[in-house]
Amino acid sequence: MKLFQKTAALIYLMLLGIVTYAQHTYPLNYFTNPLATPIFLAGNFGECRPNHFHSGIDIKTLGKENLPVHAAASGYVSRIKLDAVGFGHAIYITHPNGFTTLYAHLNDFEPALQKFVRQQQYAQKKWNIDVTLNPDQFPVRQGQFIAYSGNTGSSTAPHLHFEIRNTLSEHPLNPMLFGLSIADTLAPIPIRICTYDRSKSNYDPTRKAYDLQKSGTAYLVKNIMYVSSSNPGWGIEINDYMQGSTNTLTYYICRVYIDQQLIQTITLDDIGYDVTRYMHAFVDYPLYKNSSSWVQLLFRLPGNALTHLYTHPNQQFNWLPKEHHELKIECIDALSNSTTIMGTIVVAAIDTVKNNYTLFPNTAYAFEKDAVAITIPENSVYDNAPFNPIIKSGTRLSPQVITNQLAIPLHKAMHIAIRPNREVPIHLQNKVVMQCINQQDTVYKAAVLDDERFVVTTKELASFQLLIDTTAPAITLMTSAKQGKISNELRFQVRDAYTSIASFQCTIDKHWICFEQRGKEWYYKMDAHCKPGKHVLEAFATDENGNKKTLSFNFISK
Repeated sequence: MKLFQKTAALIYLMLLGIVTYAQHTYPLNYFTNPLATPIFLAGNFGECRPNHFHSGIDIKTLGKENLPVHAAASGYVSRIKLDAVGFGHAIYITHPNGFTTLYAHLNDFEPALQKFVRQQQYAQKKWNIDVTLNPDQFPVRQGQFIAYSGNTGSSTAPHLHFEIRNTLSEHPLNPMLFGLSIADTLAPIPIRICTYDRSKSNYDPTRKAYDLQKSGTAYLVKNIMYVSSSNPGWGIEINDYMQGSTNTLTYYICRVYIDQQLIQTITLDDIGYDVTRYMHAFVDYPLYKNSSSWVQLLFRLPGNALTHLYTHPNQQFNWLPKEHHELKIECIDALSNSTTIMGTIVVAAIDTVKNNYTLFPNTAYAFEKDAVAITIPENSVYDNAPFNPIIKSGTRLSPQVITNQLAIPLHKAMHIAIRPNREVPIHLQNKVVMQCINQQDTVYKAAVLDDERFVVTTKELASFQLLIDTTAPAITLMTSAKQGKISNELRFQVRDAYTSIASFQCTIDKHWICFEQRGKEWYYKMDAHCKPGKHVLEAFATDENGNKKTLSFNFISK
């Protein structure tokens, strides 16, 4: 009987926890500020970033590196990850209340952790490690020093990226809902509103933009919004701010009213890394690609799987010509500061012209013509879209294949295969790269031969063409070495003309040494693995096509 009662109580608590999370009522005042300085934000949860939603808050560090970082609550260090991109140096702490905190873009860790990390790196002979720890290895108390802040990984300025995750689902949650001490009385500021014809594709040019004018505490749409659709939609460009920071943030909740009736609520919380790329469907992606502006759609595109963000993910209208409606949009930040946008909508003559589409969210696509074959998996696009690859012949190694006439994001990688115009010798078949030009960006991907065609996978529509890459990476010593003497660190710049660096390794006196990557540079701080005296260093770089470069020189360590 006692066992049954305990089991029933446990199930009840689990269900209660699920309901509580669903209502977004998280424990207040359990987590504290991980820095000793007040919280001023450079970014907040749910912000639109290239290819993802921002998953935490970016806390300013006075423009400096190496501020002490402390555990936001008691628990244990459950994971340590070091990478050249993403979070850089990161610590994960698991807490007994079902949450995990993440501290990212760090420099060095506290001494015991730093020693442990270095041991793992030398044991694995790689600097970029990902280690899971047991609860008894590194327990921590709330406020305990764990690391120094930094600027590692995909960080463009010193700051601390801080997350609170659901431990079981590993989904990041909105940290500003946990009662952290953040001073903010500023309401979001809208920039413009756009209307859309939802009976057509978001990748058709149906958008109309309207300016706003502030009136008291509200913002009014300057002109009447004429729509030519029985099923319109809206999008807003809006920024939130806080005292002490000039960085733009985003809202937490957005509510849409038509004729004073609430028809849609969007809540930015609980966005897992497995679905974060759906940010491309949350915004007007073609507008972003052309102007770098984030206009957030207030309706769900057919291929957008983020249904949990919307109270009415399948909202539809059936309006008739000459109808008049009043639109109100309310945007609220996580500290309850709110802004209202109001405007009038008039339904003009409804556009019934049907467009021809070749890509659909739930359908796979295949294209094969002459030397080119393209396959796009199902659930790769977020809305119906026209797609018409163009093949241009020429005198280069292969035809040019243009697939990016429109700014259409892909959720899954497509396969593109191109047959070269002439036979590629066997010794060069592993040196073929595919040049991918997307507007101002050019990247090169190592291609693999498959049945007379060279193939790559990519999530970016672009202009594609084959080239041969036999150029080895370049290794340049960046450290000043007067008379061959080096005192503090060794630093190299490692670049490749086409693809990326697949591996870079260094030895001193034939022993592997832990060089860490920062962008295109690799550095090593002198430690016990390089004692004072004469040494021989060898550096080895290999690119994605297997082109290799070796650099060797003698030096004296002070």
